[in-house]
Amino acid sequence: MTKKLNVYAGAHAASWTLAALVVGAELLAPLKAVLSAVFGHHWIGKAVITTFMFIAFSYAFKGKRLSKKTSDNDVAWNSAVGSLTAIFLFYLAEFLL
Repeated sequence: MTKKLNVYAGAHAASWTLAALVVGAELLAPLKAVLSAVFGHHWIGKAVITTFMFIAFSYAFKGKRLSKKTSDNDVAWNSAVGSLTAIFLFYLAEFLL
């Protein structure tokens, strides 16, 4: 029997990676500069790193569960909503302050 990739684990990791990169690049100019220098544009860098994390975690958790108490689908969904909320709140705070 072939174990399936755990795309929920990949989505979980990719969500939080993207949130960290978005906020980090806005707060740390050197991070944005490195992403631009290596990948040509900071958003391309974020996309490549986020994609790598998705693939790596999908394979790392192949045939495994993320949590004993919560379904992987719920973990992935909560991560996506949580990371989007974190990005939104960051930009809202930047706008208001």
